[in-house]
Amino acid sequence: MPIALVYLGIMLAVILIWFLVFKRPVYESIFLSFLVLVAVSGTWANIPKYINSAMKTSLMFTMFAFVAMAQLLGKTKVIDSCIQVILALFGRVPGGAGYVSIIGSSFMGALSGSGPGNVMATGVFTIPPMIRSGYPRHLAANVESNASYLGNMIPPSSNIVAALGAYTALFPEENMSSGDFWICMWGVSLWFIVLKLVMLFCFCKYYKVTAMQPEDIPNLKESIKNGWKGLLLPVIIFVPFMLDSVAKETFIAARLGAGNSNFSSSLLLVVPGVAALYSMAICPDKSFWNPVKLAAAFSGGLKSLCGTISPCLFGYMVGALFTDLGVAEGLQAFLTGMTFGKFAMVVFIVIMTCFM
Repeated sequence: MPIALVYLGIMLAVILIWFLVFKRPVYESIFLSFLVLVAVSGTWANIPKYINSAMKTSLMFTMFAFVAMAQLLGKTKVIDSCIQVILALFGRVPGGAGYVSIIGSSFMGALSGSGPGNVMATGVFTIPPMIRSGYPRHLAANVESNASYLGNMIPPSSNIVAALGAYTALFPEENMSSGDFWICMWGVSLWFIVLKLVMLFCFCKYYKVTAMQPEDIPNLKESIKNGWKGLLLPVIIFVPFMLDSVAKETFIAARLGAGNSNFSSSLLLVVPGVAALYSMAICPDKSFWNPVKLAAAFSGGLKSLCGTISPCLFGYMVGALFTDLGVAEGLQAFLTGMTFGKFAMVVFIVIMTCFM
């Protein structure tokens, strides 16, 4: 068996045992797997180098910026007004509460990056109306939870930032910009959302679900009046990456000259800061501009911040170790040596990544 598969097997075994058997957090599991791999490979002396390599990764700071932005968006509750607009638009459609759940929770999940937090934030608006309009309780819970977790794969979720980091590490010669990557991910995400909407339409027909009750549907005019500022948040986030993707070689290059090469990476740090400041500016509670309250808002979410960032940090440490051990090259040699056809290779990679 190739040594690369042995190292991968050790890492996965440690993570599964520590996480599933001992019920410990994922970040502990990844860190323990790193220590076990260091012990097996005898590379104790290189630990400072692996830590340094992980801490120097620019995407680590990007993930922190987006997770911090998500914390602030959750505290200011500017997303709630957006959900009200979506409720007003789709509430009169048969099964409308479910469509609101999919669209609103996908939108909210992309901004928050937290599936459970998203369920708690948007579920209070969507699950009760779903039940009152004829959804079985298990279907209402399933629609909301699936839509909320779908947001984790939609930019600007920190998971997508991590995925971009993995891609650029594996294929640095591709020179993939964040704009190109995010546009691609938005396209994939839109496909998933459409599939969920079609499936929900079939469920609504099967269960004979009705429209929402009139008392549950907000007034559209009032909702837009109160929530239009919040609806600009996706524009603030989306437009810079769209420009990076489609106008980088024309408009941006003409304006920035040599700085054009750094525009893509700069976006990943600037956009979450601008979005966070905008959410504070439109938040009815202006006390968020108070440094004490702002610090309290972040300190209250410190545990979730650490729970999100720590696995990425330890994962980058494992990645640096794997680079030294030649795991990527060994795995590539193993896969190419199996002489799979294209279809068989696709199936194998899907099964392997699902397992991992």
